[in-house]
Amino acid sequence: MQAAPGCVDPLASPSTAAGSASTIAEAAVDLGGAIDALSAGAVALAALPPADLAAWIRATVPIVVDEADRLVAALCAGSGIDPASPAAAEAWLEGPRAIALAARLRGDALADLA
Repeated sequence: MQAAPGCVDPLASPSTAAGSASTIAEAAVDLGGAIDALSAGAVALAALPPADLAAWIRATVPIVVDEADRLVAALCAGSGIDPASPAAAEAWLEGPRAIALAARLRGDALADLA
């Protein structure tokens, strides 16, 4: 999965997360654009009926599953943990498992409202 155009990939390494920004000012502009895109998306999502929002949220679960290895690797790298070690289990529980579970439960709750 790639970041939306104009947005930073949250799983990219810190050295590539800022894209081509070579100065703090350029990075701030990139961040401002990403925040603007997220804000516009939030308005669009808030306008969806509960059933459509439930379907949209549930559709994120397979994406989380597909990207789970990358997410865990990034979480482990940030903590200095070998992703193949037993200590990586915490990253699996706090990362993709928690995100997928939360998405499923929110999708179920919204479907109940529909």
